[in-house]
Amino acid sequence: MHGAKTHGGWLLRQLTPGMFFWRSPDGFAYLVTPSRSWMIHNPVTPRVP
Repeated sequence: MHGAKTHGGWLLRQLTPGMFFWRSPDGFAYLVTPSRSWMIHNPVTPRVP
């Protein structure tokens, strides 16, 4: 992942030890922990009110 993070336009933030926020260049957002990953934003799918 280092190459994607460094040269691919990804944003990475460590929220707490073992918990990370990733955002792709296309606007997808993920919350990643040692046991699970969640997509928390999909810019392609409209939000339902």
